Amino acid sequence: HLSDLPAAARTEELAGCRDDITARLGITPEAFAYPYGDCDAAVARETSAVFARACTTEYRHVGASDSVHRLPRLDMFYFQAPGTLDDWGRP
Repeated sequence: HLSDLPAAARTEELAGCRDDITARLGITPEAFAYPYGDCDAAVARETSAVFARACTTEYRHVGASDSVHRLPRLDMFYFQAPGTLDDWGRP
């Protein structure tokens, strides 16, 4: 959980994962998915220095005023029952 780490360790974790992916794939990732969806204001601020955008695991629609570093990410766990994805986003 990133929010449990001291600021220096969070910065090292964020930059380290970006650098590992870049070294392995030759492509620098622009997006980040918060582990366990764990994101508070400090984590989002530090993530914005390393990644262009990031996703939480909040179960909600994206809004026009949402920060690009706190975008909802729908886990398919919520849509296991037949037909539940069909109705997502409809009035």
